[in-house]
Amino acid sequence: MRGRKGRLAKFLSIPVLAACGFVIAATVAGGGPLAGTLDSSPTPVPSTTVGPPGTPTPEPPGTPTPEPTPPPTSPEPTPPPTSAPPNLEGCSQGFWSKHPSAWSGYSPSQTVGSVFAGLPSGIASLKLSDALKLRGGGLKALTRQAVAALLGAANPDVDYPITEAQVVDMVNAAVASGSKATIESLTTTLDGFNKLGAPGFC
Repeated sequence: MRGRKGRLAKFLSIPVLAACGFVIAATVAGGGPLAGTLDSSPTPVPSTTVGPPGTPTPEPPGTPTPEPTPPPTSPEPTPPPTSAPPNLEGCSQGFWSKHPSAWSGYSPSQTVGSVFAGLPSGIASLKLSDALKLRGGGLKALTRQAVAALLGAANPDVDYPITEAQVVDMVNAAVASGSKATIESLTTTLDGFNKLGAPGFC
């Protein structure tokens, strides 16, 4: 009896071992219920790279593009003054008429025509000292102020607003224009210069 049981147990153990071997083989191959617990391979991490390597990451939409800084602008040039700057000097025709010894570069007996051009002969033939005493307007007034301006510009002790050459050019241009308005305007300008004064001199 014991021999039969032993043979029966031995006979039944063969299919049981075969079934166990099948389960183990399937589990190792990944098809069994233990595949998830026996697989030791790491879980792949999804890549965060957008596009192929070396492609810059695009900026999120709505990012403002910085505006270029405009180049600095140059300051506007300062216009020249329309009147004589401060601290400039000038002496009146009355001073030059009474102080011929203060003249520099010109002689009281020198004629107006030797300096200024285009004036009528009645004025051009006058001495510079006589021209300072002219009365009246128009060309007479211009000549009076022009001689005083010339003497002020020529004197090194007077800081006159314009040079001798400028006085001569301005007077000749005004006379040549024949314009009453131009002549009167220059007369007013020279008169203003001649009234600036020169402390310690006139």
